[in-house]
Amino acid sequence: AIHSNQAIVSIMVQAAREAVAGFPNDAIQVVPTTDREAVPILLSMTEYIDLCMPRGGESLIRAVASSSRIPVIKHYKGVCHVYVDGEADLEMAEAVALNSKCHRPGVCNAIETLIVDRGIAEQFLPAAAKTFAGQDVEFRVDEAAKKILSDSGASIKMADATEDDWHAEYLDLILAVRVVDGIDGAIDHINDYGSGHSDSIVTSN
Repeated sequence: AIHSNQAIVSIMVQAAREAVAGFPNDAIQVVPTTDREAVPILLSMTEYIDLCMPRGGESLIRAVASSSRIPVIKHYKGVCHVYVDGEADLEMAEAVALNSKCHRPGVCNAIETLIVDRGIAEQFLPAAAKTFAGQDVEFRVDEAAKKILSDSGASIKMADATEDDWHAEYLDLILAVRVVDGIDGAIDHINDYGSGHSDSIVTSN
């Protein structure tokens, strides 16, 4: 793992040097340990480190924020969304949503809610459900999505969404699904329930 990290560092330094003349070789480094006991030591090194941006789950970020003597840029939750617009390429939208949920479901930028425009929901949701079912994903659905999926005979594990589901950071193969009236409905939902981490719109418009 350390070898691959060093290769990534070399690539990052090379990219930086192409953008900024004289970029120093040692500006990007890997600490060659995965021992968590190293973290508090790093977080006390105010003479060497100006800023910390922790990546990981909420418990890690809270632990870093509470013990760091260095300024921390942080977020606590990754309640992320993909909105499939009425003018989306549905095949692409399905691929984006699937990758965003299933590639690494336990990371903070994995999607937790799929929002679908009502105008294409009957076409998009049954096909997407079949693909997600193949990855053992469970849906938590609103009434509109439930009706569409039930009427289509989609064979995916699903349960009725509760208010808590719209706030949930599952970090698991669970996906909340909501049908909305266009982009304004999607933005309203994201503004009400999102954590401001990573959200996307799939559209050809």
